[in-house]
Amino acid sequence: MPLPMRAWKAGMKAEKAKAAKKVMMKIANAKLMKKVMKKGMKIAKKKKTKEVSKIASGQLAKWGVFRGSLEKSATDLRKSDLVMRKKDKIVYHKRHASGKKTYAHIKAWTMVCQTAHN
Repeated sequence: MPLPMRAWKAGMKAEKAKAAKKVMMKIANAKLMKKVMKKGMKIAKKKKTKEVSKIASGQLAKWGVFRGSLEKSATDLRKSDLVMRKKDKIVYHKRHASGKKTYAHIKAWTMVCQTAHN
């Protein structure tokens, strides 16, 4: 004999509630799993920080050493070995001294040439 409509609706409500509960549990489990997986991913994704070189190389190597942001140049020159020329160029202090010494020998000749030119 068929169930009265009221009883049938109550049964359907209970079944729907069960189905909804099952779906909600699946969603909750999925969310939980996602959370756990994300945590695992975060741990796996952590990378070491790149080690910054203390040795300067490239065109502006001497500037970096002279400024003090780097320890030495690729040719092993430290800040104490470098000096700035009159026209803002960083050079090895021995090279600077050598140039001055060389110019001292021809200084008189260059002065004579300049006066002769004018």
